[in-house]
Amino acid sequence: MEKEIIVLKYGSSSVTNAEGIDMSRLYTYSNYVDSLMDDYSVVIVSSGAVAAGKAYWETLHSENDNLEPSKQSFAMQGSGRIVSAWQDSLAYFGRAAGQLLVTHRELDDIEEGSVVVSSIRQSLESDIIPICNENDALSIQELALLKYGGENDGLASHIARTIGAKALCLLNDSGGIKRNDQSEYESIRHTNWSVVRSMAKMRSEQSSQGTGGISAKVEAAISAASAGIDVYVGNAQKDPKIIMDGKSGTHFVAKAAEVR
Repeated sequence: MEKEIIVLKYGSSSVTNAEGIDMSRLYTYSNYVDSLMDDYSVVIVSSGAVAAGKAYWETLHSENDNLEPSKQSFAMQGSGRIVSAWQDSLAYFGRAAGQLLVTHRELDDIEEGSVVVSSIRQSLESDIIPICNENDALSIQELALLKYGGENDGLASHIARTIGAKALCLLNDSGGIKRNDQSEYESIRHTNWSVVRSMAKMRSEQSSQGTGGISAKVEAAISAASAGIDVYVGNAQKDPKIIMDGKSGTHFVAKAAEVR
């Protein structure tokens, strides 16, 4: 029997630190993934290529250099390093993984999109975990305009919808979606989406969080939940099983009327 698919998205700050890739955290996440794979197929969407590339570049250049690489240049340097780190940490638990770089344009394309889906499904059938990231070096316009939501939240949602995932977990360092009094929403149904969307947009405008703001997470969550996928926003250092059991984080309840 084919296993249902869970998409796990890890934010940049959850996989990197000031020195580069945070291997200690990756081993923790890989332990969670190993446990999840007893019951599900798992797809990982990992940010961190830009941060990892920047840390790598800084080890080779002094602060006195006048060079100012672009985010795309940092992504080129860090993309392979992030995937290699995931492979090493997952291999510790006996799990294989491979890289898949995609753009939203490819997912939307009838022919290219079917190739992406086929590649993911073939990997999962062989128990190979796809480590997905947006191909930032080729997605300058999308990255600049934040057309689909930043820091891979939108990409994770897009992939989850395209492959018909059972659930999407947007994992970060701050946990679930907060109310104005900083308490955490346990669940958000479609009747409250407009209120939460307005709140998130206002907070993002006030905080100038850039590509990884709360508004991007909310839009990504609503997009997937609208397509019938349960979405969970929670702390990356917690076991996704705990988050999906409703013991932590925020659950965007799938809109039952929607058909995948």
